[in-house]
Amino acid sequence: MGLRIAGDENVAEGNKIGTDLAGATAIGNDVGVIIAGGDRNRFSGNVVAGSSWYGIELTTEYDAPDGNVIADNEVGVGADGVTPIPNGGGIDGVDDGIHIGTGSGTVIEGNVIASNHDDGIELSAAVSETRIVGNRIGTDATGTRDLGNLESGVEIGGDRNAVGDPATAAGRNVISHTARTGSRSATAGRATRCCATRSSSTTGSASTSGRTGATSTIRRPTPTAAPTTSRTRRR
Repeated sequence: MGLRIAGDENVAEGNKIGTDLAGATAIGNDVGVIIAGGDRNRFSGNVVAGSSWYGIELTTEYDAPDGNVIADNEVGVGADGVTPIPNGGGIDGVDDGIHIGTGSGTVIEGNVIASNHDDGIELSAAVSETRIVGNRIGTDATGTRDLGNLESGVEIGGDRNAVGDPATAAGRNVISHTARTGSRSATAGRATRCCATRSSSTTGSASTSGRTGATSTIRRPTPTAAPTTSRTRRR
C-alpha cells in the first residue's frame, strides 16, 4: 500500500500516491491509502491514483476510525484534475475511489473523485454520520468533463449520513456521468439525507439516477494491471 495510518490526529498533505512526482503517470499500489482504526486524521491535498484496489480505504483495526477528514484530494485522476488515472481493476468489487468500511463522523469534502472502476464513494452498512459535501464526482473540478466512475457516484449502506449541504452552494456535490446511478442509498427511511446535490450529464441537462431525461456518454477508463494475489472485499 502507499500509505497506512493507524494512529490519531495525523496529517498527510501534498503527496502523490500511486503516480510519479508530476502526478501524471501511474506507478500504482495495491491500495493507495488505508486509515486503520485511527481517529481525527486529516488527509488533504493529495493525489491518489493508479491503485489496483481501493484508492482510499477506512477500515477497523482495534476499533473503528472516527472523525477523519478527507478533503481537497484528486482521487482517480492526475494532479491536473483532468487526466484519468483510475483506481481499481485488480479485483472485481474492490475498486472504489473512496471506501469507508466502518466508523462515524467522517467528512469527505472538496475532492475530485473520478474515473474509478467501481463507486466513486461507498459507505458500508457499519458507517454513520458521514458528511459528503462539495465534491466533484465523475467529473473534473469545473463540473464539466465526463470522467465517470463505473458504478454509483455515491453508494450508502449505513444510517444517518448526509450527501450535500443545502445551506451553501459550496456544500453541493456534482455527481455525474456514472454508469449505474448518481447517488444510491440502501437505507431509505433511516435518517440518511441526500440533498443539495446536482447530477449532470454531457448534455448539460439535469439528470436523475439512471440518467432519466438526458442522454449521456459513459467513458470507461483503461483498466490498470491486475495483481497476482486475491483480496476479499470489506463491507
